[in-house]
Amino acid sequence: MSVVSTLADGAVVAKRNLIKIKRVPELLVFTTLSPIMFILLFAYVFGSAINVPGVGYREFLIPGIFAQTVIFGATITGAGLADDMQKGIIERFRSLPMSRSAVLVGRTGSDVLNNVIVIVVMSLTGLVVGWRSTRRYPMQSAASCCCCCSPMRCRGSWPGSACSFPARRSCSRHRSSSSSR
Repeated sequence: MSVVSTLADGAVVAKRNLIKIKRVPELLVFTTLSPIMFILLFAYVFGSAINVPGVGYREFLIPGIFAQTVIFGATITGAGLADDMQKGIIERFRSLPMSRSAVLVGRTGSDVLNNVIVIVVMSLTGLVVGWRSTRRYPMQSAASCCCCCSPMRCRGSWPGSACSFPARRSCSRHRSSSSSR
């Protein structure tokens, strides 16, 4: 299979995953709500307890929450793949004339698009709570943050997807041992 056909097949799988987010809105609500709660918690509850000399505390807080969210979000890729494997969707994909790596490319691509939405919502929440960049052009700072977090999420989702394969094997072993009783 060529790279172009792998990317085309990956785009189809990514579209499937994005439609799933539309049909199960809890996925998007959870991934956007928890970072907002962390920002509000650390900005207002713990914000007065930490004194950062010379600069505002929120200037350190928001990039830290960005990194935390991206790292936590990488586990969504592995959990989604493990869920697809458990439901037999990966087996159905194997019967189709598509590239085998398209499932990983599509899952990672859809998770990166989801991550862009989350980062935009977090940036807006950060601006509401007082996050200001000391750079001359603050939009450059926000855009560079988005451009740095998305590849970081993409790189982080590959180990998450690798962890989903042993999870599938352990689930199938558990089912076979419990069914033989």
